[in-house]
Amino acid sequence: MKRIKAWLKDQGRKYGVRKGAASVGLPPEHWGLTYHHQALSYHTVALADVLKRWGSPLHVVFPEKLLSNLKGFQSAGLEVFYSYKTNPLPWVFQQLHHNGAGAEVISAYELWLALKLGVPPHLIIYNGPAKSADSLRVAIERGIASINVNNLEELEVISALATSMQTVANVGIRVTSAQGWTGQFGFPVEDGSALQAYQRALALPSLNVVALHCHRGALIRDRATLQSHMRFMLDFAQELKTKLHWWPSLLDVGGSLAIPSAKYLSKQEAQLSSRFLVPPHAPNPADCLTPEDYAREVVRMVTQRCGELGLRVPRLVSEVGRALTGNSQMLLTTVQNTRKDQAFDFAVLDAGVSVASIVTSEYHECLPLAKKPGPKHCHRLVGPICHMGDTLYTANYQPAIEVGDALAIMDSGAYFIADASSFSFGQPGVVALYANGEQVLVRQHETFEHLISLDTIAPTKQ
Repeated sequence: MKRIKAWLKDQGRKYGVRKGAASVGLPPEHWGLTYHHQALSYHTVALADVLKRWGSPLHVVFPEKLLSNLKGFQSAGLEVFYSYKTNPLPWVFQQLHHNGAGAEVISAYELWLALKLGVPPHLIIYNGPAKSADSLRVAIERGIASINVNNLEELEVISALATSMQTVANVGIRVTSAQGWTGQFGFPVEDGSALQAYQRALALPSLNVVALHCHRGALIRDRATLQSHMRFMLDFAQELKTKLHWWPSLLDVGGSLAIPSAKYLSKQEAQLSSRFLVPPHAPNPADCLTPEDYAREVVRMVTQRCGELGLRVPRLVSEVGRALTGNSQMLLTTVQNTRKDQAFDFAVLDAGVSVASIVTSEYHECLPLAKKPGPKHCHRLVGPICHMGDTLYTANYQPAIEVGDALAIMDSGAYFIADASSFSFGQPGVVALYANGEQVLVRQHETFEHLISLDTIAPTKQ
């Protein structure tokens, strides 16, 4: 054991790991939590009591934080069209819509859901690289704010549908830059494809070209990155005005603002954690733009450019996702089993990659629900699936973890539920926890009956 630890320490020095790396993390106060009598609590409510009442594993939504984030984005006059794919919970959508947010949808289902929830058509934007003809008919018929076109074939389909329906479709063009997502998404500006797409769209009488859309994809944490993204969009909008005499009435700046307390893990961080048991360092939340800062900068830059050009300020829309709901939710999970190894201890949780796969590629703080004294040990936190890949944390340092202990995985409001699967285990329930202690069931735990509800099962012989 001593030789193994000495070797790991030597490898840590070799890879430039700082002394005391295992102790670096974010305090619970960052999320408005405290340890009250050693129990992790939200105001006066012990999270262990919430878990006991509703069952494990469990997502917990904090509505006050959710709406605080929303108001921050709306503070400068920026419109929020929430990215449905980020955290697909209709209850959460309703809280946002009741407070003025629109819907950014990327599938026929999401479009159907937004309309079912009563979202006005002028507060719906339809994105995505694979829009069905039936869903496009609905979008055109209902007159949604914009169908953001992803490729030339789609442009022609929308035009033909609108012509056959004897109406005009509101459309935008999704453009891309070398600094963001490209691939199957949109029209690159650099090679002239985006300009050609606008030329074609403006030539089709059945299309009302209203929007310019660019979703960066790559995360935005600081002001300089946001400014670069906005300059790219505004420069191209100015080119469109100069060459095609067109100016957007709706400027859709996409999303991509990061969660302050989460980050992508670098390849080196992942290797240090899995091979040398050196956990990644937490991001510094102070380095990330707040919703208010983000909104003010977007509005400032657009207003300034419009003033310089003598043009009207377009309707400004952001399709925020992770920065709106990410840190307003956590995942509670319980230790089912433990096993000692030479260099670390295994802790088997009732939530693994089928519930929280994004933890394998992002930093997410993990807090014990009961604060324990004593030195921290290295634990490998794994899930319940019978698969070697079901590992959430390769090197998590806490006082000795025992069967029955519960943990809180923070910032579960972005791409946890969206990326989940019912692989041998049903999905967790979801509860909203208010500051006054009120608890509302948002989604039931998946039962065995839920898991087979769509299957045809022959009657068993008596």
